[in-house]
Amino acid sequence: MRARSRPCAATVRRLGSSIRPHAAAPHPALTGVRAPAHAGAPAVVLATVLAAVLVAIAFPTDAQAAGWSWLNPRPQGNSLSDVVMVDGDCGWAVGDGGTVLRTRDGGASWRRQTSRVRTTLFGVWAADRRRVWAVGDAGVVLRTSDGGATWTPRTTPTDLALLGVTFGGRDGRTGIAVGEGGAILRSGDGGRTWATRHSRTTHALFAVVLDGPGRGWAVGDMATILRTVDGGRTWTKQRPAMGGAFNDIVVFDARSAVIAGANGRLSRTSNAGRTWRALPRYVSDDLYALARSGRTTVWAFGARGAVLCSRDKGASWEVKKRVGERSLFAASFGTARRAVVAGATGLTARTTDGGRRWCAVSGGSTSDLFAVDPVTAETVTAVGAQGTILRSDDGGASWRSMPSPTTSRLLDVAFVDPFLGCTVGSGGAVFATADGGITWTPAATPAGDGITSLELLPDGRGWATTEGGSVLASRDGGRTWVAATTTGEGPLQGLDADRLGCVWAVGGDAWGQGPATVLMTRDAGASWQTVTLGFQGELRDVQFVDGLRGWAVGRAYGPDGDWDLGVVLRTVDGGVTWQTSLLTDVDLETVTFGDALRGWVGGGQGLIMRTKDGGSTWEVLDSATAATVRDLVAVDPFSLWAVGSGGTVLRTRDGGGPALEVIAEARGERVPLAARLSVADVKD
Repeated sequence: MRARSRPCAATVRRLGSSIRPHAAAPHPALTGVRAPAHAGAPAVVLATVLAAVLVAIAFPTDAQAAGWSWLNPRPQGNSLSDVVMVDGDCGWAVGDGGTVLRTRDGGASWRRQTSRVRTTLFGVWAADRRRVWAVGDAGVVLRTSDGGATWTPRTTPTDLALLGVTFGGRDGRTGIAVGEGGAILRSGDGGRTWATRHSRTTHALFAVVLDGPGRGWAVGDMATILRTVDGGRTWTKQRPAMGGAFNDIVVFDARSAVIAGANGRLSRTSNAGRTWRALPRYVSDDLYALARSGRTTVWAFGARGAVLCSRDKGASWEVKKRVGERSLFAASFGTARRAVVAGATGLTARTTDGGRRWCAVSGGSTSDLFAVDPVTAETVTAVGAQGTILRSDDGGASWRSMPSPTTSRLLDVAFVDPFLGCTVGSGGAVFATADGGITWTPAATPAGDGITSLELLPDGRGWATTEGGSVLASRDGGRTWVAATTTGEGPLQGLDADRLGCVWAVGGDAWGQGPATVLMTRDAGASWQTVTLGFQGELRDVQFVDGLRGWAVGRAYGPDGDWDLGVVLRTVDGGVTWQTSLLTDVDLETVTFGDALRGWVGGGQGLIMRTKDGGSTWEVLDSATAATVRDLVAVDPFSLWAVGSGGTVLRTRDGGGPALEVIAEARGERVPLAARLSVADVKD
């Protein structure tokens, strides 16, 4: 059987902008308590093996280097929070998942650099082509003195997210970083060491600027404006002219500055901030970034590609043509005519004529993807939200949006050969194709519920699961379906099947009010056995390499539903009993194995982990993405596809590249993975 995995219909919980995980104890059922079996099935014993992982990680610097390559969107799909250009050609952009990109041609192309962190980077500032600083979540400060060939983390006295950074002063060695909870850090030695300064606020600070010897501003949430005249040693509050979040500030001279904020609000001072004047609202979109292009010219950028321009130090504004439809979070002019903007899901655009025209550099679908099927080495199909169907006939080098028969979510796809295939999704959607996806025909099915997963075998037999807990069967490549069985105990989310008549379907309660379940048959559906696992939660995907050895992933809830864990289970007896192979604080969505030893799991925050010993130990990989990984498909023990949120399509030919340092194993106590803020948590 070709190794593959299946997505789930459940939505991964979104980490809030101020949430950090607490180290709750594992559920008793995950610490060796014997669980009852359903319908006479033998008891299931869950033995816990826990994993602690490092979060430092090195990104490959070449798209063809070891590890994962971005195939969609291009050049990459992580949201970008900030960008800086030091001249018309050279600049950097930073964002989700520790992303650092460098351009040497004015933003026409970008190359990923090794940041050595997985946390989101929110701010970047450059003194020249060699000296650059970046700041991010968990108090991260990075510094390079060789143009980004190497990035060095600096120790800081905070674990709060740092959202903005700048340098200035008479010698350019005074650095200020601002962030969550009113955090202000100051460096007087070029960013080598940092100390906390009193900000007089607990509101998040989003941007900071130094505009001369000792003078500067910081702005943030709840209309916060802070002023310093001594190089950031002390700060005083200024009275705003309007409310809401202030996202960015630009300074023209010692007296003139402009602030941009939520709901299109703009504010201006001409007396060093003693008074601020609210300006008319030209758009209702949130404005995230300001950038100067000349002595009196300033630009504002925001949600849904909003662009405004002022040529009189912000006194009046002109609304310009939008740059696409995605949010623009950052902008920087290297010269009066050459600039770059960056934003959501990897969006980058550039101008070479002073902003009259903006040309998109990034491209590709950004619809969430839930499943991928590489039916051959060259022919690959992925499906997702709003009926998205993408197909590549050149191994992922290029993608076509195929005609879709629906606007509903498509949750899985499978092909018997490059022409005969089937896709399923929400609302009971089932469609079959005989021409490689050019046309799709509704398939006959008894299900009224959403169909969550799909398996087609080379002989045309097929199996599918539903949100109502049913298993469906097909004998004609997915053109017609009949009911095979039902659990009656909650939705089924994933399945796997082999040519010998073995089928395994997994599910449970997505809200943690019922047990995780495994439904299986060894006689092609003539009889079924249900195994009820001894913990509240759900399993989302399952993979077997033969009739005995298999793995399942999902989510386990605490006794009161107040916490949840990503869980990997392993069986060596065909699914009758299961042991816990891994617990993490990150929800797990998908599992796939290339052979009996080499396997991968994926989930939230771009997490991809690998085992080389059948699940006894696991190691974290550099996935190159911060997107939720919805589906992993192993073609062989080294070739792998991944798809996920934001249109993410990744491929590796070496098993995912080098791992982090060895994962420490422990028993009896869970060590959580680090939770991270994303660009969307702060910006949107």
